[in-house]
Amino acid sequence: MSRATRQTVVLAAMLLLLAPLTCFGPNFFLNAHTQHCPLIHQFSADAACFVLDRSGSRMLIQHADLDASSGYFEIVEGAESIHFELPQGTETLSPMDYTARLIPGARSAVRLNGQRVELEVR
Repeated sequence: MSRATRQTVVLAAMLLLLAPLTCFGPNFFLNAHTQHCPLIHQFSADAACFVLDRSGSRMLIQHADLDASSGYFEIVEGAESIHFELPQGTETLSPMDYTARLIPGARSAVRLNGQRVELEVR
């Protein structure tokens, strides 16, 4: 293989390695997401995920696809994760518009603006 061919192959390989970082890197580093978010949320410009509450090893996370105006809650406890539909009346996907807290001992219920709400498994 000639030197020019090797240089062309190396340049092409570098471009292939840098293209995903250039295209998706800003979304990954600038988006609001958690380590528990699906990979597609971590690289999407229209996804946002927030930890709404944390109690010991349990976390309440809100995932949102802003482009589709859809979202869901996730309760993570250790290695277990359960996805729930957003409760009725929760049109906004921003954690600043409401408060959601975990209820100790309740696997599928949260306090939404102070009221106990049973969540439906997704």
